[in-house]
Amino acid sequence: MQSPSPEMVQNMVKSYLSDEHLGDVDGQCPMIALPSDAARADDSVRTAYQGLLESMLWLFEQCLGEGKPGSRQRALTLSALCVGGMTLARTLPDKKLAKELRDAALQEASQI
Repeated sequence: MQSPSPEMVQNMVKSYLSDEHLGDVDGQCPMIALPSDAARADDSVRTAYQGLLESMLWLFEQCLGEGKPGSRQRALTLSALCVGGMTLARTLPDKKLAKELRDAALQEASQI
């Protein structure tokens, strides 16, 4: 098994912001499918939603080198770019703008 690496983070981000993931509405990540619902839900739902985010953060941190300076901040930023970029892209009727948005998120993520 390959050990976690920054290259794995870039592959995960590319996959998350991909055309395939955008089109997979039935198999979409709950982080992008349910943010408004989770915000209005009770604490048990919000705790479960937070657990999903913490899993994403953990995975990014492992690949970035857990405990290394800045790895937590980078993981938080990557998570925000992935979830925010895809959530916005999913809501837009303008496919060109949705693609631009995901490409911008991916470009920023590649610099982290």
